[in-house]
Amino acid sequence: MTFIIRENGFKIESRLPIALFNEAPFIYTGPDFMSFPLGMISDIIYNKNRSIQRFFPITISKFEGKILVDQMFCFSFFYINDEDELIFYLTHPFWFNRSNMKDTMDFFIMQIEEFANKKNCNQIELEIHENFTSSIAYPTSLSHLSYYLNGDQFQADDLKFFQKYGFNEVNSLFC
Repeated sequence: MTFIIRENGFKIESRLPIALFNEAPFIYTGPDFMSFPLGMISDIIYNKNRSIQRFFPITISKFEGKILVDQMFCFSFFYINDEDELIFYLTHPFWFNRSNMKDTMDFFIMQIEEFANKKNCNQIELEIHENFTSSIAYPTSLSHLSYYLNGDQFQADDLKFFQKYGFNEVNSLFC
């Protein structure tokens, strides 16, 4: 399924932006690797006598004049938990442009809630990665482990932003 919705200059599409591969390269090893760059992964799950497309790459764009500019990307998928409930899971958003962050998020949250409701899904889970800053312990070291860990500070911008939309922190994993 591909959804294209336009509202207030924003557009949401089920596609993978080419710029994502340039800015955040990754390796995909899934059921249909040939269609992944096009954003069309084919995998169906079954829940309560209905079939649902599992994977949805989501791209939010904004018209700037006559040009459509990608704002953010989020990979999403449905899964069924141990209680046989359908869950809509969103990966950490990849931001191409944070200048319209609030408007982009307002549009994004409204669209994913509506999309989840249409699929009779009552729960949305979101993965947030927090960055931290620290001073380097050994400036000549090439290892990213050479930091003063007791001086770290988390940059919880994205978590705080999503909490404004009603998301709650359920689990926290410190690596």
